[in-house]
Amino acid sequence: MRALRIVLWLHMLPCALLPFATSQRLLALPALFAIGASWLYMRRHPALGIGPRAIVHLIAVADDVWRLEFADAHRVAATLQPDSAHIGQWLVLRFRTEDGKSCARLIVGDEAEPESLRRLRLRVLSATPAA
Repeated sequence: MRALRIVLWLHMLPCALLPFATSQRLLALPALFAIGASWLYMRRHPALGIGPRAIVHLIAVADDVWRLEFADAHRVAATLQPDSAHIGQWLVLRFRTEDGKSCARLIVGDEAEPESLRRLRLRVLSATPAA
């Protein structure tokens, strides 16, 4: 849920600063509507681990094969994409399933045990091509 709090603040800050950006208040209404719509979309986004399409469990089966379990209890085999990223304490995992669909999951540092996260980071770094 820490990721959801960060997303909330990323939406609240522009809303709070918007009245100072323009002297005409009516011009700010479309921007407020767009920020509100973005918040409603993001707070239920599967990449944050929320909703029936969210990945809730990751199991490494082999070097390139992962088993993903979704919130609606279905499981599928997938491969970790090379454009997955490790940014600070965040892991952005992108997978391609056997049927060609892509799915993503953002993992923040407090969502798993430290040892599991360390091993997952190593896998992401080893799967990411050197820049």
